[in-house]
Amino acid sequence: TAHWLRGDADRCRDLAADAMARARRSGDDRALAAAHTVLALVAAHDGDRLANDTHYLRALDHAERAGDVLQIIRIRLNRGSRLNEEGFHDEAIAELDLAIGLADLGGYGSFKAIALCNRGEARGALGHIDEALDDVQGSKAIFQRLGSLLVSYPLGQAGDLHAARGQTALAYAAFTEAVDVARRSGDLQGLVPALGGLARLVA
Repeated sequence: TAHWLRGDADRCRDLAADAMARARRSGDDRALAAAHTVLALVAAHDGDRLANDTHYLRALDHAERAGDVLQIIRIRLNRGSRLNEEGFHDEAIAELDLAIGLADLGGYGSFKAIALCNRGEARGALGHIDEALDDVQGSKAIFQRLGSLLVSYPLGQAGDLHAARGQTALAYAAFTEAVDVARRSGDLQGLVPALGGLARLVA
């Protein structure tokens, strides 16, 4: 996952294949859930949506059999993100609502923050800007409390939402901070949309 976030698809692919081989030998549902999740990331990088969905469904099945709440949350988060990418925002919200509920029950703050950020993206795409900003600000607050560099994600989302409202100064500040944080963490997935938003704003 770390290599995927840094854009090193080849290393991610090698480790994912190794993880799956080891998980199959072990027969452990937790290991199989984790391996299928990372294979779904590889499939997403390769643009193979069918394989991506198949791996997530298998991962969810194994995680539920293991009673692994943390992995169930992660899988639902990733599925929600994929649905957002494909424009199925109502379906994404339904998936993310489940993730948020489980994160609250389990006390998984960072995963709740990711889910709120992704739900904010979905709500923003549907034109519900006030609700979207509430989600994004909630996500930002959690990440700041945790001292997490993943705060670049809600910052980038806030930039998009402020730009949609014509609040140029607020959007510029949010995008600029998002770019700075993503560069420091080496997270290309967070950096690219923030740079794209900043470029559109400046243009």
